[in-house]
Amino acid sequence: MRLFKIFLIFITFVFMTNLDGQETTEEKSVAGALFRSLAVPGWGEYYAENYTAAKWTFGAEIAVWTSYFFLSAKSNWLEEDYKNLAVAHAGVSSKDRDKQYWIDVGGSDDIYIHNEKAAQNRDQDAIYTDTDTYYWYWENANYRADYNNLRIQSGRFDEYASIVISGAILTRLVSSVIAVRSVKRYNSKITEEEMSFNFHVKPQIDSGYHWYPAAHFKLTF
Repeated sequence: MRLFKIFLIFITFVFMTNLDGQETTEEKSVAGALFRSLAVPGWGEYYAENYTAAKWTFGAEIAVWTSYFFLSAKSNWLEEDYKNLAVAHAGVSSKDRDKQYWIDVGGSDDIYIHNEKAAQNRDQDAIYTDTDTYYWYWENANYRADYNNLRIQSGRFDEYASIVISGAILTRLVSSVIAVRSVKRYNSKITEEEMSFNFHVKPQIDSGYHWYPAAHFKLTF
């Protein structure tokens, strides 16, 4: 998380400062813009000197990752809460259990009832043979209800985080399209026909000065 914050500060500084600097007249690379936007949305537009688009797409990228880390953190906080609740009021001996265990803890009042249900369903894999290690027994139904509520909320925030992270793919696609178009627009401006006329003065020792008109044409493609 700390490294991510440092990265955001650095990239934001790069994008948001000196945006009105001196522009070059060299053609930009379409591939260069594309790969930049795929790496960091907004970078390709910045490269193509489309600074307004760069700010918007990079801002969207920051919003996506900020939302993702918030939702992930919220899910982790709730997970820690329901596990602490199970330790305190269900006699769970350790928080280092797999996902299915925590689902089972919320599904029955104690491990013996759970094993009985699993035996009736002929689900041998669901039976905890080491009842001492995996023991749980809820003090009352209210604690168990609170536990399930916290666990479900944690799962929902985790799902939201997974959905939001898909936005990072979308911002890269949008940024890439804008960057490529921006490069093409930029290159079209500097490839227009340029024409200049020059008149030269060439001194002659024997007969003074002579004027030589000359026309110079420059075409760049």
